Amino acid sequence: MHFYGEDLATLHHTHYSTLARDAATYLHQRLSTLGKHRARVFDLGCGSGVSAAVLASLGHSVHGVDVSSAMIAQARKTAPTATFAVDTITDVTIPLCDGILAIGESMTYQHSADYGKGAVAHAIQRCIGSLRSPAILLCDVLLTSIAEELQHDMTATYPQFTVRVEASIDRDVLHRTITTIRHGNDEHPARQCVEDHRQVLLQPSDLLDLAFDIARQGYSTSILTDVGKAPFRKGHVALEIRAID
Repeated sequence: MHFYGEDLATLHHTHYSTLARDAATYLHQRLSTLGKHRARVFDLGCGSGVSAAVLASLGHSVHGVDVSSAMIAQARKTAPTATFAVDTITDVTIPLCDGILAIGESMTYQHSADYGKGAVAHAIQRCIGSLRSPAILLCDVLLTSIAEELQHDMTATYPQFTVRVEASIDRDVLHRTITTIRHGNDEHPARQCVEDHRQVLLQPSDLLDLAFDIARQGYSTSILTDVGKAPFRKGHVALEIRAID
């Protein structure tokens, strides 16, 4: 599946980076409480490198991966002191680290047709297995209750782009068709790109079962409704998982 080509990656970097900044600042603060002031951080689904830039500026060593080559190209410009690679959540080798950031719903993206709820839980467990205590995993997921927030036909216009999103839910999978229209000018012709994004949705009971299972393994687990000043929309939550000796 194709996610975040050049135009959508540019649009996302320019207009949708607040969550990435807030999450990076939050993770830094939480790592500081563990005494990890120069932590090794793995940024899973790093996008355009906004989180990596924040964390690197605060003294952390950051390696980020993303499925989008356009996002990785931007990330290398945004955070030149971090390292990046194109990879998927199912194939990447996660190194031992002090912090893992998987924000922007990267855990829920369906990179293949067989990526479902079990795969989301497995990805989180893989991340936990790479934490060197004391350490923190901060990730977010989507719940089926996001249906109440969906605008099935949404159009927004920006200086360079117009973006149109059509959304629907089928069997606990959020399907979004995203059409990005680049406005033409003297230097660049107008063009249109269409991407199909699919994300796994968890039932609230799935989330609680996952949190309890992680807690039974000896990790401290919290469900968050924000990581900054603005609360998440309904159906969007984060998990903070702490490995503490």
